[in-house]
Amino acid sequence: MLNLTSSIFLSFMRIGATAGIFIFHVLGLYNYNNKGIDFISISIFCFLSGYLTSRINENKSIWLFKRILGIMIPYWLVIIPVLIINSISCYKNT
Repeated sequence: MLNLTSSIFLSFMRIGATAGIFIFHVLGLYNYNNKGIDFISISIFCFLSGYLTSRINENKSIWLFKRILGIMIPYWLVIIPVLIINSISCYKNT
């Protein structure tokens, strides 16, 4: 079990990695140099995901199914309107 200090530290690392990925995408939209931000942020995010996943105590297949549903349902709820709006506004080719 993680103690409170390490739990807070991991939470701040997750927030930092998520913010880095967000900043990478924003800089890319405006054609600014975003090199290096992606590698650092994704590396931290993947490391934390693997570390926290290894600490799961329940059945791994049930946990994975819940995670897939928890990710894919919001993904499709967002991506479908984005693709429709993109095709109407012709912002980028898809």
